[in-house]
Amino acid sequence: MSVSPRRNLACRWRCGSRAGLRASDEGKSHALVSPTPSHLRIALLSSVTPDPAGGELARIVATAASALRARGHTVLSVAPAPASATAAPGVARDQPAQGVDLGAPGLVPALVARGAEVVHVYGWDVAYGDLVRRVASALPVIVSLVGADPSTLSGATEALGAAQRVVFPSLAHLVRVREHVALDKARVRIVSPGHGLALPARRVMPRPFAGRGPLTILHPGPFDTDAGSDDLVAATAGLPAGSVRVWAFGAVPDGRRGAAGRALSESVVVMRRGAVSEVIALASECHLAALPSRRQESYALGLDEAFALGLPAWVTCGAVASERFDRGAFQVLPAGDPGAWRAAIEGVLRAPRRLAEAFAGLPADVPTAARAAAALEVLYTDVLTESTPLGADLRQGAGDAA
Repeated sequence: MSVSPRRNLACRWRCGSRAGLRASDEGKSHALVSPTPSHLRIALLSSVTPDPAGGELARIVATAASALRARGHTVLSVAPAPASATAAPGVARDQPAQGVDLGAPGLVPALVARGAEVVHVYGWDVAYGDLVRRVASALPVIVSLVGADPSTLSGATEALGAAQRVVFPSLAHLVRVREHVALDKARVRIVSPGHGLALPARRVMPRPFAGRGPLTILHPGPFDTDAGSDDLVAATAGLPAGSVRVWAFGAVPDGRRGAAGRALSESVVVMRRGAVSEVIALASECHLAALPSRRQESYALGLDEAFALGLPAWVTCGAVASERFDRGAFQVLPAGDPGAWRAAIEGVLRAPRRLAEAFAGLPADVPTAARAAAALEVLYTDVLTESTPLGADLRQGAGDAA
């Protein structure tokens, strides 16, 4: 007999179990609502500066920090120094600490001195192995392998073994990573990061394409070759003038066609992602979201955002999309194949009803960062109950010094 995730969580708290969040047999991740824990002091370390208007990892870390703060926790956001910058190690309280050298010897004592109780590392870099081991010697550490290229993890077994939990955004990503690194099954968890869009109750919603005016496509970006942006430009090239319009978020690197905020072709315009209100206004004029990524996506946050904004989507990441959504609102197309994307666009121009059916299939429930924060609370509370004698000694020493 199956036990609901919520009932199972209640049992764990009553019985003192620390099993934590697990994926169901179907590979779906579930939001668990935990009893409100005491105020926690959490350090979020990431390989990019948290930015709600940045790339996928930057948005995930930024929205996680905001959601955890909204639940009453203190969050120390720590980002690495740019390659060209030199900065002394330091940790800011309740705001991103940019320019911090994640390899500096003073980083861990600084986290302890600032009162961090648990450290959550997002993403992965070849230098993170030593970082995780150093942090784990003093504080409980959780690693979220969002966006991590599995091939870069082949030598990370020992480092990941030092983490109390290794969190994956999807089962598909977990399966791919397991081909390169050995993982302790008892420490693995799956938590959908979810979108962090603060959507007003009343707003103008997108409408299905009716065959009049241009078919307008939103490309969440970032605008680069790996995201399939060039394939989307190629797919729309040469279509009848005025039949298709693509709005893409991102910045075009130096040396590429055009410039950010300007047209790259007759159909494609690239712009920087603005405030949520601007994203909502732009999406309301679109008919479809396109995620033609050539990467093996670990999560595809843009899909959550598209559905939350009321747009059906075309994607290449069928595995991660199918984990959390039923087919209907999204269509899977091949990566790196502009011809297939062009054929799909031409099919909608000929028969607009295809998108009307996709609108009807939009999911009512889309993962959110707020829901993920509730699940992360469970993980943080679990790891804090586990023995960390060295961390306790360091925290006591920091308190005595103060």
